[in-house]
Amino acid sequence: MQILASNAYLGCYENELRTLWECPGEADIAGTLGYGTSAGSGTTDPYAFDWDADPFSSSTVRSWFCGLHRIRTMPDGRWPTIVLAALAMNGGASTTGIILVGRPAMGRPQPGDLWGTGSTTSGTLASVSASLTITEGHVGSRIVAPIDEAAAAGTPPAEMGRETVIALYVGVYTSGSGKATVRQLSLYMTR
Repeated sequence: MQILASNAYLGCYENELRTLWECPGEADIAGTLGYGTSAGSGTTDPYAFDWDADPFSSSTVRSWFCGLHRIRTMPDGRWPTIVLAALAMNGGASTTGIILVGRPAMGRPQPGDLWGTGSTTSGTLASVSASLTITEGHVGSRIVAPIDEAAAAGTPPAEMGRETVIALYVGVYTSGSGKATVRQLSLYMTR
C-alpha cells in the first residue's frame, strides 16, 4: 500500500512537468541587445530588447512567442520552474545571449514581467540556459468552459472554471559584430 501511495504522489509531481515548446533554432542573428540610444550596450534588461524586430531582416535580433501555457502548482503548493535550454555560439569575439520572459497574459513584454537570461562567448556550440522561478503574481487566470454545440445560442455552459496560465517569450541577440547561432531551443518545466 505504501508503494502505491508513493507512486501516486510521484505521478502528481511528474504529471505537470512537461516540455512546453521546442524550436530547431536559427543562424546569422546579428542584432544587438537594445535599440536606439542603448543599441549594443550589452545590458541584460529584457525591455531594452527589440521584441518588435523584423524577423526577415539579416541584422536584427530573433524573438519567438512560445505560447500561452496552462501552469499549476505541484502537490506541495510550489510552482514549477520554467527552463529554456539551448546550444549557442558566436562567430566573432562577442557574446550570444538568450532572454526568457514570462507574463500573465499575451502581449509585448513589459517592466514587472518575470525574466531570466543566459549567455555564452563560445566560438563552438555550447550549452546555455535561462530559468524563471514562478510566483503567484506572475501567472494569469482565464475562464474555460465547454461548448455544447447542441444547445441553443446564448445558453450558458453547464460547467465553467478557471485555469492559471503564463505567456512565454524567447529572444536571442549578439553583443558585437559576430553573428550568433542558436540551436535546439527547448522550453520545459522542472521542480
